[in-house]
Amino acid sequence: FRIGHNTPRHFLHFESGVPSPKSNQQVSCHPSRDDWRLTDLEGGNGRNVTVGKRFKLVHLATKYRLHSRSIALEEDQDQKADELEVTCSSGSESHNDYFTVAMQYVSYGQSVRIEHVQTGCNLHSHTLCYTGEGSSKQQQVTGRKPGKESMANQSDFWMITPAPESKKRAGELITVGDIVRLEHDMTGNFLHSHKGIQSPVTHQQEVTCYWRRDSNDNWKLTDLESGSCQTLAVAKKFKLEHVETSSRLHSHNKVLEDGGRGHNEVTCFNGEDDENDFFRVLS
Repeated sequence: FRIGHNTPRHFLHFESGVPSPKSNQQVSCHPSRDDWRLTDLEGGNGRNVTVGKRFKLVHLATKYRLHSRSIALEEDQDQKADELEVTCSSGSESHNDYFTVAMQYVSYGQSVRIEHVQTGCNLHSHTLCYTGEGSSKQQQVTGRKPGKESMANQSDFWMITPAPESKKRAGELITVGDIVRLEHDMTGNFLHSHKGIQSPVTHQQEVTCYWRRDSNDNWKLTDLESGSCQTLAVAKKFKLEHVETSSRLHSHNKVLEDGGRGHNEVTCFNGEDDENDFFRVLS
């Protein structure tokens, strides 16, 4: 595979014979599209690369390994280095050849899939509306097992945006306590709930996608599973609290029969804290 940098049309590049400033052979970003092979994946090759797993990268054309160690690029070695030299090495293999995928943080304006942790279902919506007596007749929100329908991928994506009263803007990172809105990519409607209308199966609080804009679209990010880090990241568990009713977004293995395509019911729940309140960003 190739490793692209955010700089347009630049890729991780190595050319044998060009020495690096401090040691070994120089690595750069360049328009050339070099191929690299992933090897020595922690847990065994053939497994998926995930955050925190160690691996090595080998430059296909030269068989050199990507390498780094605690050698600062700056001239004053007495200062703490902000940037370390990255090189390619053909010497003896060492722990300095290992890299990991860093935490992938989530920012406003991203379209992501959101998984319900306990059931493995994606937070989903479609053009069908609730039809039962006493329902809002608004657009359904469900939990969908991946891989069932041709439109599934598009229907599982949500854009996370700041609430109108927030000072956050597109591109900024999402942190605990932020008030957010989730816009459904396919329909443009917002994740929504409201007091006094029960969900069809368990008679908890109904969750919908709503085409109008009001304060019932606001959700607070809470209970982020990331230790001392307060920034939302891919694969880290979190809860969403509905601001107007103080109920938590929730799902379970109860099937929505109200035209819900066999998907699981998604609700708001205000009982005791429950593992079914946890979600995570997949991508």
